[in-house]
Amino acid sequence: MPSVDQLAWSAGIEAASWITPRLTVRKNRVTDIVPSGFDAYVRILHPAKRSGRGHLPGPVRWREIAAWSGSELLPRSQFHSVALPVQPRHAAPPWRHPYGPRQGTLTPEDASTLIPILRASTATPETCRFCLGAMYGYEPVVVLADGTRRYDLMHPPEGGRLVVETPMPEMAYSRAKLQLPFTTCLLYEGPIATALTGYPGRPPVQTATLWWPDDRAWCVGSHPELLWTYVAGPEKLVARLAADPTLEALPVTVDAPVTCVEPWVLERAAEVVDEALEYGDAALSTSMGTVDVVVRRKGDDGSGSTRLEVDWHSVLGFGGERDGRTWPGVDDNQATRREMAAFVSRWVVALVGEWDPYGD
Repeated sequence: MPSVDQLAWSAGIEAASWITPRLTVRKNRVTDIVPSGFDAYVRILHPAKRSGRGHLPGPVRWREIAAWSGSELLPRSQFHSVALPVQPRHAAPPWRHPYGPRQGTLTPEDASTLIPILRASTATPETCRFCLGAMYGYEPVVVLADGTRRYDLMHPPEGGRLVVETPMPEMAYSRAKLQLPFTTCLLYEGPIATALTGYPGRPPVQTATLWWPDDRAWCVGSHPELLWTYVAGPEKLVARLAADPTLEALPVTVDAPVTCVEPWVLERAAEVVDEALEYGDAALSTSMGTVDVVVRRKGDDGSGSTRLEVDWHSVLGFGGERDGRTWPGVDDNQATRREMAAFVSRWVVALVGEWDPYGD
């Protein structure tokens, strides 16, 4: 593994100035994550881990999960698209639950496959830029005088002591930082091999939020809550990644949605919302668990607020977390009911461990 010394903090965030004008903000498009303006885009799906029930450890690709569930793996597929069967399955899920694919970063194995391919697609492989986001744990841990711990990328540690060393120097606190639509980043520089650099005291290797070579031949982007990584670049590069037998890479269009919910999930959620609004409670049962919905109203005439509370339990052995959301006004408004159904659908999706970062 490359030495941490090869990855150097950079004060020259102007090197990233081309990024933000080419990103969209909460449009639920690929360009929310990686910049527009490239010829082609591909989505590398992060594998899950294989179940330990009589199987050797290793990755489980989405296509194998799709075969188990009887689903079709499509370019727009979310993890629940293949991991939440419409009908119950007799065989146990092939991935090690309750853990799904790794969020926010390529696995070391996929990164090791990707790096040589990217190296061959740039004239500047020894000079790459890496945006390390606040949500990736690269900010230091500060212990304050009262003993509380603070993780803060935006402000220098005052009245506390730094307890975890990172490659970030203290001067980085007083310098400008790169503000992306979904996180704040510091900029680092290094050879392409440092995309797999490990840091002392940190969890397993993580790839950066965004990284690209100095000649901007391509750009790799991850979101802390997504189960896949995007690569933008020339068509030849994207075709090679899509054809690589060791990766699971699906070409996507530049305006493809980042997240979506399967129509059958939304339909079931809408039915349950209607039932709960009429009778006060309802349950949405699926092959992977149940979401219970309770309605609490204020005001007898229907003009007050309506609160939906959900409690979910997955057959994979997790859940049981209650959450709720309140809507003002009349709940027979169709737009309001669609919002309620979308809220419930998020918890159906959660039955397989997947979250929608664009949800309210």
